[in-house]
Amino acid sequence: MKIICVLISCFAISVAFAQEWSLKEPLLLRVKKDSIQTLYYHFGDEFNGNALDLSKWHDNYPWGGLNTRDNLVSSPEMVRQENGFLCLSTSKTDRKLTIPDWMLTEAYKRENAQHIIDGNKAQLNYLTSAIYSKEDFRYGYFEARVKAPQEKGIWPAFWTFGHNNKDEIDFTELKGERLDNYHIDIHHPDKKAETYKNILGFRLRFGKWIKSEYPIIERWVTFSGYWEPGRIVFFMDGMPTGIYEGDFATDQNIILNSSVAANGQAFKPGPDANTIFPNTFLVDYVRLWKTNYEPNKGVYADRNASDEKEMAIMNKNEKPQRLNKKRDLKKEEGFISILPTKNKGTVVQVTLAGVSTAVHMSLSQMGNKTSSEFSQTLVNKSQLVNLSHLPAGNYLLRLEYSTKVWEKALKISH
Repeated sequence: MKIICVLISCFAISVAFAQEWSLKEPLLLRVKKDSIQTLYYHFGDEFNGNALDLSKWHDNYPWGGLNTRDNLVSSPEMVRQENGFLCLSTSKTDRKLTIPDWMLTEAYKRENAQHIIDGNKAQLNYLTSAIYSKEDFRYGYFEARVKAPQEKGIWPAFWTFGHNNKDEIDFTELKGERLDNYHIDIHHPDKKAETYKNILGFRLRFGKWIKSEYPIIERWVTFSGYWEPGRIVFFMDGMPTGIYEGDFATDQNIILNSSVAANGQAFKPGPDANTIFPNTFLVDYVRLWKTNYEPNKGVYADRNASDEKEMAIMNKNEKPQRLNKKRDLKKEEGFISILPTKNKGTVVQVTLAGVSTAVHMSLSQMGNKTSSEFSQTLVNKSQLVNLSHLPAGNYLLRLEYSTKVWEKALKISH
């Protein structure tokens, strides 16, 4: 006998519209083998404007971005928005940069003496790029859809960084020459917290390169992580790839950047004579989802349905190797995003890892489940579902997936 798991959020009519959810707001469903969890849009950027939104972002790193040892600096001129994407570029340069006075402490000069010229200048070889959020966050589902350039030595990343300059969650670090590998990691003041026990009881460093069975460079890929108290689950295209058990002392800012690796340093090798400059790391969007519904935040993903931007292939039987906690990882099946668009339509984005079962979505007027105003089986990729023809009113949204049924009350008001 099939067991149907029914999860109803705010189902009773007397309660549903006191805390109403509308199709004007995004919604995310985290699909697990035994449950479907509802999350609400909390922060993000679709990068659809003509310039970076400086009310949300700084166009550099929290610490500035000058690296005299590797002859590079992060520069706002390398950050732009174009055609609905954030463009983070790296370029060669031969300019000299005056080192800011606040950096030129006696300790800094001693540690960097061999890299300082003319008493207060740094010779630059590269300009790099970064943005970080003005707001900081704790817990939720963090995701970014990105495309990295295929250039040796280029080092893009999507991560969060804490206020003690030690707390760090790396959802992805990429290298332009590693076509089917990406790196996940955490950094913690307690070095023991950066390790985990393997099946034999030996402690291993948590951070590791994860191998994908399909190329992820020069291809749109969604990297993400679900951070909850005492635990982070890492995903690629909805596929769970690692679990970290532990937590952090500080809230953290979101960072997206593209940098240049150096020979002999972390994430070597650096560029070579064949690396093309300038090059660009593209970001389609970044989003943060939380379990608490805040109807007055006034934020939503303003996605243009006419420009779905080559969604990544989903539901392939291609799974990257898992880092640890395989039994727990098998419980994760992926995500379904329901996003409003500029033209009153709705984009349903399905990222269900390794699962071929179709998802059926229907809407019926509240109190009349048998008469569907809308009913459609969703293909396993981003899909436009235009609901602008429905009259305003109270509805029940129903998703059927395998043996699961999920229902939510909503209000449509055009």
